[in-house]
Amino acid sequence: EKMATLRNHMQAFLVGGISALAFGYYRVHQDVWSSAALVEKRIHELGRETVATQTAFEARVAALEKELSRLKAARGTGSA
Repeated sequence: EKMATLRNHMQAFLVGGISALAFGYYRVHQDVWSSAALVEKRIHELGRETVATQTAFEARVAALEKELSRLKAARGTGSA
């Protein structure tokens, strides 16, 4: 009688423990996939932001170079 009760308690404990481990594994697995998707999305967004920033930077540099050339030409013409 005592051994049967102990066996039942041990079985219930093991079933509960295994169920908790399975559920915990499932949650961690889902969290890892969700986090990986968020990281991938953010990396993609950063790539687009970098391209847009680089394009704007190149346009500003081109405008400054054009202005510098204009100023050099005006200075050269004025002093001659």
